[in-house]
Amino acid sequence: MKVQSSKHLLHLTCVVTLLASVFLPIGAGAHRDHGVWTEILWAQDHFEITHQLHLADALTLLDALDASASLESLRGQALIALHLEETFSLESEGAEGSTKTIGAEIDDDFLFIYQEWYGQKPLVEPRFSLTALNLIYGATRATIHYQIDELNELIHVNQASSETHRAASGNRSAY
Repeated sequence: MKVQSSKHLLHLTCVVTLLASVFLPIGAGAHRDHGVWTEILWAQDHFEITHQLHLADALTLLDALDASASLESLRGQALIALHLEETFSLESEGAEGSTKTIGAEIDDDFLFIYQEWYGQKPLVEPRFSLTALNLIYGATRATIHYQIDELNELIHVNQASSETHRAASGNRSAY
């Protein structure tokens, strides 16, 4: 009787373990990285720039900028947009330009900040810097999708060092 009960318990344990491994997501309980995803696309005579921040990071950043502001308010989104304007740079040798913030919105679990960069079309890949979240987390990572003409790159910039990693280059698409 005890042998049969032990076999039944072992069988039940195996089934529960198998079901848990199939139905529980692999990343359950995993910690996500803090960072900003930025898309920079050349559109005829300027860059269209979209910064995407996870809402949890945006809320923490806004609290550091002004604890009394609400992320749902125009003022709260403007504070973060102005902070991104101050902490983002796009510099290219021989192509000077300026960045202008044009809007912000919350969509799903993200805050989007929209900017435009007007200037000469860069002949070489610009240098990027984006340190917006460093105010709250120290050095963070920025992921930049850069597209101009046939060039389509996914660039990972580690703000703790001058290290840059390219996921794709030349004519190869990053997507």
